[in-house]
Amino acid sequence: MFKSALVTALLVGLTSPAIAQTALDQNLNGIVRGIESQNTSAQVGEVLFDSSGLVVDMKGTGGKAEAVTINRGFQCSDQPGPVAARLGMLSNGHLAATASISRDRLLSGNYLVVVHNNGANSRAVACGQLYR
Repeated sequence: MFKSALVTALLVGLTSPAIAQTALDQNLNGIVRGIESQNTSAQVGEVLFDSSGLVVDMKGTGGKAEAVTINRGFQCSDQPGPVAARLGMLSNGHLAATASISRDRLLSGNYLVVVHNNGANSRAVACGQLYR
């Protein structure tokens, strides 16, 4: 009896973490990545992967409409890589959008989410690295 209880506990202990990780990785919902200030803008926020796409929430925008893009690159800098997808414009610091790039690719470590002070080709005011 003790041995079967021990074996059961061991199996549950080994499979529970795998099940918990699979739930997040299957659909990649619930992944949150930070967005940090660039070019002394003092704007910070986060991007959330949810069931309908991406949700970007920013603080410090002053209510301005700002463009959000997905750019190629491995790390944020004052000049992120080329724009890979345009997500749209922030409205009061919030944007819910879908990307034309698959979630697996977005989270490969090769993409950044970039907030621009005006249009998609203007100066970056915030940036966050997307990775798994």
